[in-house]
Amino acid sequence: MIKKAKYIKLTPVEYKRFLSNNWREKFDKLIVVLGLVNVIATIPQITQIWRTQDASGVSLVTWTYYVVFTVILLVYAVSIKAKPMIIMYTGNTIVYSMVLLGVIIF
Repeated sequence: MIKKAKYIKLTPVEYKRFLSNNWREKFDKLIVVLGLVNVIATIPQITQIWRTQDASGVSLVTWTYYVVFTVILLVYAVSIKAKPMIIMYTGNTIVYSMVLLGVIIF
């Protein structure tokens, strides 16, 4: 007989309490660092597009997807009140939107 998997439903407060320990704090810091690295890694793309005013070779569909997906993740991060994720996805949304805007304009 196959048993169905049971899912645990946690409120944001219960989730924070469940994960509040030393490991969580270190992981939160790592998430913020990785988010900042991701933002910094996107800056050359923004610079290239806006300086040259040439977005040929940059995919409108791909960057639209990145913006939409990151906004969804940002909304999720806000809903669970995860500050490191909010910081990361806010930065990503901003830089991805700048690339997308450059693709649309140029």
